[in-house]
Amino acid sequence: MDIAYIREFVVLAETGKFSAAARELHISQSTLSRHIQSMEDELGHLLFTRTTREMKLSEYGAIYLPHAKKIVQTVRDAMNDIYQYEKHKGEKIKVGIVHYPELYYIIDSLMDFQRAYPQISVNIVEGSLKKLYSEFSAERLNVITNAYSSWEQVPRNFIRAGESRLAAIMSKDHPLASMSKIPLHCLDGAQLIVPENGNIVYKNLDYMFRKEGIRPNIFYQGNSSEVSALLLYDMNILIQDRAIGIKQLNNALVLRELEPSISYVFGLEYSDTLSDSEKQFVKFIRKRFEQKDNAE
Repeated sequence: MDIAYIREFVVLAETGKFSAAARELHISQSTLSRHIQSMEDELGHLLFTRTTREMKLSEYGAIYLPHAKKIVQTVRDAMNDIYQYEKHKGEKIKVGIVHYPELYYIIDSLMDFQRAYPQISVNIVEGSLKKLYSEFSAERLNVITNAYSSWEQVPRNFIRAGESRLAAIMSKDHPLASMSKIPLHCLDGAQLIVPENGNIVYKNLDYMFRKEGIRPNIFYQGNSSEVSALLLYDMNILIQDRAIGIKQLNNALVLRELEPSISYVFGLEYSDTLSDSEKQFVKFIRKRFEQKDNAE
């Protein structure tokens, strides 16, 4: 059966008049009447009962109508999906991701986006928070993962993924390990391991040290993913994001909260000037993060 005929049947059922339906469909009344007659012949039932004074759906037509509407909507959705596919086919987007992307819940979302929109290629650029924001400010990146400290104003073009805070990781034999929370002033002069400059952890830590007048004794600064030996034998303290720090624990290490708590929100930031593909990506990520929040 011709899909166009089914759409014409739906319009006629909704308007109730051949003249009004023909105008909406931009065809003649005789053509519309012929198409409806063709449908009735194929179905073996009348779709409308007609008199000289009125026309209304038959019992069979009333049963058939909701199914016809579903068919019309399905075809419309399919055509829109095909249009979107052709529109974005071969397009590329570049997404800046900060080190420790697992913190931002972005990797799974990126993979799901690629499955949903295979016609859009994604180029991932990883870097420090400082470097990515520099690229973002220079408009060389329009979409980046970012984080904002509790004392900073979060911009409107920011999709919140979650919140985290800093923690201290140390050997169970460290003198401070007996404390449930480590006051910041206890870190004055302590031998510390901290992430690289430009990392959200170091940014927050440096701010609070300056605010509290604490003089840090930084023993090691850089990628702190493989520093367990330094914690065990040299009585150092690793300052790390709590969520990441938990994954670095072993039987010889403990994690302690800091007092006062040093927290920040993290998520996806985007510019005002996005391509259609970038807009599609931002819309997709927003929905994913909202679903995550609702699930929690």
